[in-house]
Amino acid sequence: MAPSSPPMRGFFTYPWHLVHEPVQTTLAQMRDRYLCNAIAVAGSYHSGTFLTPRLPHSLISQRQNAMLSFQPNLELYAPEGPWPLVDGATAEEGILDQVRLACEQLEMQMNIWLVVLHSSALGQAHPDLCQQNVVGDRYSYSLCPAFERVRAYAVGLVRDVCAQFHPHTLLLESATFMPALHGGHHEIVLLPVNPLVQWLLSLCFCPACVERAEAAQVDVGHVQAETRRLLNALLDEEGSGLPPTLRWDDMSGILVEFPHLQAYADVRIATVMSLLSELSQAANRYGTRVEVIPNTGVRPIARSWMLGVSLSGLRDAADGAMVLGYYPDAADVEAELRTLRLLSDPLPFSVALNVGYHQTATPGALTARALVSAQGGARGLFYYNWSLLSERRLAWVREANQAVLNLRSVIP
Repeated sequence: MAPSSPPMRGFFTYPWHLVHEPVQTTLAQMRDRYLCNAIAVAGSYHSGTFLTPRLPHSLISQRQNAMLSFQPNLELYAPEGPWPLVDGATAEEGILDQVRLACEQLEMQMNIWLVVLHSSALGQAHPDLCQQNVVGDRYSYSLCPAFERVRAYAVGLVRDVCAQFHPHTLLLESATFMPALHGGHHEIVLLPVNPLVQWLLSLCFCPACVERAEAAQVDVGHVQAETRRLLNALLDEEGSGLPPTLRWDDMSGILVEFPHLQAYADVRIATVMSLLSELSQAANRYGTRVEVIPNTGVRPIARSWMLGVSLSGLRDAADGAMVLGYYPDAADVEAELRTLRLLSDPLPFSVALNVGYHQTATPGALTARALVSAQGGARGLFYYNWSLLSERRLAWVREANQAVLNLRSVIP
């Protein structure tokens, strides 16, 4: 059932985009021109190259390292590290503080978006703390949530942000295991990769994961042997008879047939869910809510377990979820909401909507997804991304928000 009041409406925003004009001017524009009453500003983000059509002196922005947007309080992090890297430009300008003050003055909701464990910079500095596949390859873009040092870093980051900026909500991305193939820099794959291959490549056998599994009485040697055998069959025989379009429900059959893999998956889920619970408790002490993005890099949301997230378990581990409504068709967004409600009701949720050309061909398509989300009970709608959209597409966000507000006005 839809909530009695309209969902909060805001943009995902990169803080380095906010240094070019007064922050209050930008947020006032979001509110007055685009009918937003919230913002989700990145407090930590990974590296990337971005087309930024509205910046006055740059069209291509390159962010070479995953960095924080503020000066951290290092006393909140473990002395042995890892320690966060800092984007000097946004930290020195005090962008997050400016956003906080502007939100107070404009009566907008301040939310901070944290990319937690997806960090090539920290992974390269601490390769011993990264995810490690069955043959020993380390994934430098992802710190493994099984390591106590990594968990201490994540808790320190959450405490740091909440203590300094007191956001209404933290949106946690990649506080989970990461998929092996996630669209990274010049990623090249010439073989079919179905969800089973992706998951098997993503299984972590670092010392911390092995220790946790052995403590749960899992035969890790058997799991490793099964993983190698399945990967050899799927890669050497290019699917071994399985289609590249293998559905997520077929994955359930794999786990039934291989109970040792199921047991290992259970340990992964316990690892991630206990971390999410720690992060939520740390934020709640400051009066901040936590919403978890459960399926970064995998679709649909029902595959969140592949990253170690139990959707039903989120009811106890977090204050809400953020659904990635990153689909062209409103029916697919509605299906994601139905799945979440089925597995985790009454967990509150927000919805992220991508306004980019590959998912949004027309303003009507965006409006349809926004309406489905609002009617489906979303507490918030967040549009990706203020920093990357043209003026034309920003206007589409206004149309979508106006439709949502009109929808609420006609409900008796």
